[in-house]
Amino acid sequence: MRENSEGQKLGLILEGGGAKGAFHIGALKLLFERGYHFDGIAGTSIGALNGAFVAEDAGLDKAMLFWDDIGPSDFLDIDDETFAKYVTGEKPIDRSVIAYIGRLLPVIGRENEIISVRMREFLAKYIDEEAVRNSGIDFGIVAYSVSDFKAVEIMKEEMPEGELGDYIIASANFPVFKLYDIGGKRFTDGGIWDNLPINLLARKGYKRMCVIRTGTKPPKRKLEYGDLDLTYIVPSEKLGLAMVFTRQVVEHNMMLGYFDAMRALDGLNGKNFYIAPCADNAGKELLEKMPVQFYVYLLNALKRAPSSEQGKNAGVVEAIIRDALDMPERFTSTQVLLNFFELFALIFKPEKFRIYEFADFVTASSEAASDYIFDRENFFKRVKAVKNDALKEIFYAFAVHFCNRLRLDP
Repeated sequence: MRENSEGQKLGLILEGGGAKGAFHIGALKLLFERGYHFDGIAGTSIGALNGAFVAEDAGLDKAMLFWDDIGPSDFLDIDDETFAKYVTGEKPIDRSVIAYIGRLLPVIGRENEIISVRMREFLAKYIDEEAVRNSGIDFGIVAYSVSDFKAVEIMKEEMPEGELGDYIIASANFPVFKLYDIGGKRFTDGGIWDNLPINLLARKGYKRMCVIRTGTKPPKRKLEYGDLDLTYIVPSEKLGLAMVFTRQVVEHNMMLGYFDAMRALDGLNGKNFYIAPCADNAGKELLEKMPVQFYVYLLNALKRAPSSEQGKNAGVVEAIIRDALDMPERFTSTQVLLNFFELFALIFKPEKFRIYEFADFVTASSEAASDYIFDRENFFKRVKAVKNDALKEIFYAFAVHFCNRLRLDP
């Protein structure tokens, strides 16, 4: 899917998820850089709020103001820095914190209504009903009426004058907060019904949509239409807790959204890192170019006899990796090697937000282990989460080779 095709409307769907909604903003930043324009937007919860911002100015100006401003202290009686320390474990959670959390709970919480009011006041100051209504962009949200025990899936033209902001806030009314009142009816977060409102825009005639998710679980509602052209942008890692609006989490999720959108649009390889498309035989070529001493050391460590033919040595190592990762022949050598190096990259953590060429990723993943290669015992402790000993030996050999710190003696 590219930017709008003539005569075809392009829709945008934004999944709910609280602080995870920062992922939307990063993804949208890339989409707008690529020239995308959306004719209609539907969102639930934080997706409704982000959607309103985009509908208002057909860009991210208002959204960036909101996400630059928001923090835990906007809702809770705690400063942002202290909250962040609790989240990261830098500061231990004590009894006073547990007691405060208890007071926030809707059943027993004396402070729940105060927090709910704070949240609504903070959100309301960013919603410009007139701007959303006057924009040429279709806009809809999902909320849930507890009074009627049914979902309210509604477009802006169906919302009474003066109540558009109320419906957005109702959609984003996190279930632990006090129910939100509109015209005598009480509402809660629309995510309990449909956190990914594709059907809402499809009913308006939209066939082509960009769907930005905040999770990976299957949507609660089945698609009502079978002829939709949907491009999904899905986070490559968990985005954290819905109510953790710390700077670190917000900035990380924005960056993740930007790069995961690039993966979706450009067909980048990798599950957790970003590798440019490359030849199917790049993995095989890499193995065949490894020096003789690499295989002498490695195959002896694996209790295999090295061959005088480099191609045979490469084939043995590839077969070991394939078997250990359960990747049969339908997977290319490049896919096998990428999965292998990503496994260890998750442990040693080379730079994440970067577009790698295949060879660069192999090198970066190996060099990230440089602090451990002097001490085999320490290295193998570090990779204990990998259960296959052969994979550990193979990566150790690669790490030593690419770090160029030790001589691989048989």
